[in-house]
Amino acid sequence: MKIKRAKFINFVGFDNGLNKSEVEIKFNDDDKRIVMIAGGNGKGKSTLLYNLHPGAGSNDPKRKTLTLEGKDARKEIDIQDGDKFYEIVHLYPAKGNTKSFIDLIDQLGVRTKLNPNGGVGTFNDILERELGFTNDFFKVGRIAPDNNNFN
Repeated sequence: MKIKRAKFINFVGFDNGLNKSEVEIKFNDDDKRIVMIAGGNGKGKSTLLYNLHPGAGSNDPKRKTLTLEGKDARKEIDIQDGDKFYEIVHLYPAKGNTKSFIDLIDQLGVRTKLNPNGGVGTFNDILERELGFTNDFFKVGRIAPDNNNFN
């Protein structure tokens, strides 16, 4: 299973750290096995890592607000699992409820909407059934002097 692309629009950590409202990262197909993320303090590294989970929320225990207040936000993650390709989209409206969509795209490009209504509970069930992900599947540990993740 590989994350192929991630895109974030109006996320607090990128706005504060990079002064960017939109960040997109494409992971290439070459045979490299390591992805290194480097940058100064407060530049969005943890925001990226915590939000690469395909679920609707963040795994960042310190951050109460994921997205910029008063702005619609969006998270997109494309995942390839063998010959299956999944496009995941989370919509975080400034007002209203989060919507989470997952589409399965086959090798011929035929798209099947697995969660057409966008319900988060249904989305989580589909995510677990299709990819084996639960909210606690993907945890990030940071090693830093002010961090106690590894007690």
